[in-house]
Amino acid sequence: MSRQAFTTCSTLAVDCVLYQELSLTNLWGAGVYYDGGTCWVVNSSGQITGTTTCEVGYDFYYADDYYCAEPCGLTAYNQIVAFPAGSSPTINKYYWWSGGTDTYLITGAAYDPGFAVPLLLDTNGPWDNCTQGCLNGGG
Repeated sequence: MSRQAFTTCSTLAVDCVLYQELSLTNLWGAGVYYDGGTCWVVNSSGQITGTTTCEVGYDFYYADDYYCAEPCGLTAYNQIVAFPAGSSPTINKYYWWSGGTDTYLITGAAYDPGFAVPLLLDTNGPWDNCTQGCLNGGG
């Protein structure tokens, strides 16, 4: 299952605020989020500030999400993440997401969820462990 974004907006648009859960408690971090059709630019307050050009296509993978702290902490299993098409990430290696504070252990190929907001991962990696992914990715 992919991580979904939650908001009080009826449809996503500039100025909507994205949260990590239905209770609207924890904001999404800064970055670019893909909803299956649009790439939304989000600031550190979780607010959508605009859109950006999406890559021509994406390849989707399952990943375990690790928060970059010392020590690294597993946040969630089986999240669907997106790489630009043709990136070919290495399975069982870690990749950094430039828009956030997490690194992701890629566990296998996934499908395009269509309805969810998968994270866009940079091709910064692969790293052998969470600590390397966080340190070398900037976390």
